[in-house]
This record gives sequence, C-alpha cells and structure tokens, in this order.
Amino acid sequence: MDVRNDKKIIITTTFRDFQGNVNDKMQMEFLKSLKRQTYQNYILVVTIFKETEVEKTVKGLLDKKTVFYHTILDEKYRYSLSKVLLNGIHYGKEYGADILVDCSGDIVLQKNFLETVVRYYSKSYAGISHPNIFCEVNDSFDILTKRVGRRNRGIDIRFFDFSLISAPTTCKMLYRYVFYDWGCFEHFLAAIAMKYSKQMINVFDDSKVIKFENDREASNESKRYLKKSHRRNSQVLIDAARRMSIDRDKIFDLYYIHSKYRKPSYYSSRIYTFQKNITEIAKRFING
Repeated sequence: MDVRNDKKIIITTTFRDFQGNVNDKMQMEFLKSLKRQTYQNYILVVTIFKETEVEKTVKGLLDKKTVFYHTILDEKYRYSLSKVLLNGIHYGKEYGADILVDCSGDIVLQKNFLETVVRYYSKSYAGISHPNIFCEVNDSFDILTKRVGRRNRGIDIRFFDFSLISAPTTCKMLYRYVFYDWGCFEHFLAAIAMKYSKQMINVFDDSKVIKFENDREASNESKRYLKKSHRRNSQVLIDAARRMSIDRDKIFDLYYIHSKYRKPSYYSSRIYTFQKNITEIAKRFING
C-alpha cells in the first residue's frame, strides 16, 4: 500500500543489557524487524540506564536511525518506563515528530507495522495492536509451539499522535506520576488515551506483533522484585486514575482496556483464538 513518507515517527524503548544469552536474540529480532519495516521515516530513541553494551549493539544494526539518552536513577530502581517515554517526547519536541510509538525491546513487528500506524493516523489518536502472537523460544532461539490455554493480555506496543502525548496537560501527568521498574505502566498509558485521545484504535487485523512468552525468565527477575515493584506502581496508577476521574477497578482490568480500542477493527482477547499454526506464523514474521 502506498503511504506517503511525510509522518516522522519516534520509537521509544529500553533494552536489557546484551550478555550473550537468549534475551539478546529476542532483542536483536526486534531491531531486525525495525530494519525490515516498509516505512522507514523513524528514529529509535533508546534510554540507557546502567547497561554497558546496548549502545554499541543497537548502533551496529541501525546506525544513524538511533538516538541514545543516558539516564541516572536512584540506586533502588533499575529502570523507569516513564523516563523512556519522556526522553522520546523531549527529542520530538526538539527535532520534530508526528507519531510516537512506545514499546518493549523484545517483540517482533510485522514489516508493515509502521506503515499501518501512518495509514490510520488522525489528530489526537491512540492505538495498539492486540492480541499479540504469543510464542516461546528455547536457548537456541528455536520457536516452540504456543502453550495450550495461554492468552496474552499485556499490551507491549502503544502509539500516539505526537501532539497528544506531548501536550502540556499530558506531559504534566507523565511528570507527576512516574513509574519505576515493572508493572502498571501500560494501564497508565491506556488511561491517558481514554482521557485525552479522540480516537482509540486496534490495528491487529492490518499488522501484528510477536511477544516471547519466556522474556521474564530470560531477565532473571525474582518474584519478590516483581511483586514489590507492582505494588508500588499500583498505588501510582490509583492516584493517577483518581486525578483523571477514571474508575480504579476498570483501569486495572486489561479486558476493559482492550475493549476501549475499537476501530478499525477489534477482536476481544477474551474470546479470540488463533486458528492458524502459531509456530509457522512466528517463523514467517521473524524471517521477514
């Protein structure tokens, strides 16, 4: 499909450090999927916290399409997705942007994803692609069959009209309610979309995303760490939802959040199941 190259996209993310394990391969597949995109008017804005190998590795694959922000946090925190997003907004305000895509660095985008985001662009829109194609890989990065009965509720990629996400009112919320480490940030961005966007869309029918099931295993994050982080961020989300007059129980419900992203088409993750072979779909995405 012919899409004009007139919308500049900023992609914001952060990476776990590259240490020679399966996590590296997950992240490299993400970078390769950006390189394969049919729409190339983008800049990847990477936030580095304490990682030492990220800048060299990412530059080696995407070179001039990357910008790096080195961010220092209090020692008790590992990373902040709030800071990742704000760094992208800072870059966009300085150098210009039309769309901001915020995502994790261990997913794989179908090659027409950015093209699709541009094609459906509208003033103050916000969107996702969901449900993800959810698969598991082993240490050799062989794609394993999806486990029976597992459905992915998480939202690992979000996109916004840049004028919406960078507006003074929105930025005030982003600076006031800061999320550290793991948990609830996707809920917070959904609340931002509900409060301030004019259109919430799900582009799943047009372009899909792979999520690796064992990314947590690769990160070696303890259950204690995840629980503590989630508890802390839950309170931040509750406070933010109250300020935006959004029901606190609903904003914790990912099924409810999914239901808010409608046009151009929507399949409920509660009932949607893939009829095709998940392993073959995943291989086809990764092989371009």
